[in-house]
Amino acid sequence: MVFGFGAGDDFTHSRLIGLRGLKEVWNGSTGVRLCWNGHENSPDAEANRYFQIMENIDQFFRNIVGSAPVGDQYTMRIDIHHPAAFNRVFWHKEEQKVYYGDFSPEIFSASFAENAELITHAFGEAIISSYRLGNNQCQSRAIEESLADVFTVTEKHHRFNVRAQDPDASWNIGDHLIHGAALGDSLRSMSNPGSGYRDHPILGSDDQVGHMQDYHEAPPDQDLEGFCKKYSGIANHAFYLAATQEGGPSWEKMRRIWHCALSHYPWLNIGFAIFARKTVTASRELQFGEPIAHIVASSWSQVGVNV
Repeated sequence: MVFGFGAGDDFTHSRLIGLRGLKEVWNGSTGVRLCWNGHENSPDAEANRYFQIMENIDQFFRNIVGSAPVGDQYTMRIDIHHPAAFNRVFWHKEEQKVYYGDFSPEIFSASFAENAELITHAFGEAIISSYRLGNNQCQSRAIEESLADVFTVTEKHHRFNVRAQDPDASWNIGDHLIHGAALGDSLRSMSNPGSGYRDHPILGSDDQVGHMQDYHEAPPDQDLEGFCKKYSGIANHAFYLAATQEGGPSWEKMRRIWHCALSHYPWLNIGFAIFARKTVTASRELQFGEPIAHIVASSWSQVGVNV
């Protein structure tokens, strides 16, 4: 599974783009298939909504990114209707499908099916998981999380046709999803890491950070999941700064630069500094010119990553 750069780029997998990928929505509790190609109109309204979101994501990946969302197997599958206490959305690498729980109304203000960003992020995880960025290094895992967010926000900007600098361009992941917080209603923010939600009676507060001055290496043998999500805000903010300074559509130059850095340079246990340098190199390889390379380097410098 490899990222491409869009139509006309030399990393595009044309044989994948020519296929109409299989998409399925299953009831994860009963094992019943609810929607699939040619049978999109299920009595289950949420299943129909998930299927349509997958269709839109599929088109974004194939037409803009230039690769299938789930690689050569190319079957996009979501299992829904797990118990309400299952407040999670994630890509299961071994089973090659996305798990969605039925939301808890004490935490979330809308069904997960109402927020396309969660699905985009999960399928972003599907592609990124094929790269050996490293499973046992905090910064590697944070980069993986951040790249899935880059997929998410650029797909959203493309769907609403907004430029990075537009005032109505949302840089939040999971807009209007959190219910009951004193401040904020999204899962996280790329423009202002740590401002997603505040003082929620169950979740507490968004603990993402956006600068290396707040980075602390995870203790040995510590579960990295919480740490990688916390520190992905550093890479997220670098992307936000680069995209808004460049000013154009975020899915064009900056997405291509970030994906080029990933696609051309798979490293084991890659860290922020190495990945940042690769994004600067990628901006030159894509022939965007020195002003763009300077913007990319400056964005990393502003979050405390020396290039």
